[in-house]
Amino acid sequence: MHKYPELKYRQVIQLLQDFDVKIVRIKGSRHACLNRGGHKFTFDLHPSQAAWPVLVKALVKRAGISEEDFERWLRGT
Repeated sequence: MHKYPELKYRQVIQLLQDFDVKIVRIKGSRHACLNRGGHKFTFDLHPSQAAWPVLVKALVKRAGISEEDFERWLRGT
């Protein structure tokens, strides 16, 4: 996938939930998560903002989601 789309906050949360990423804690705009492999990662995203393509790409990588799975998920939404 060459270009990642901009996603709304709710779409980001749905993406993580659909791929079994656990959101452990939310404090302000900081989200602490555990991916399927049990590795921790964080990201900053306020609910009133959209996630820029750079953040979407980083989240897909950190969450352990393959590009093919992400493309399939994106077509389904």
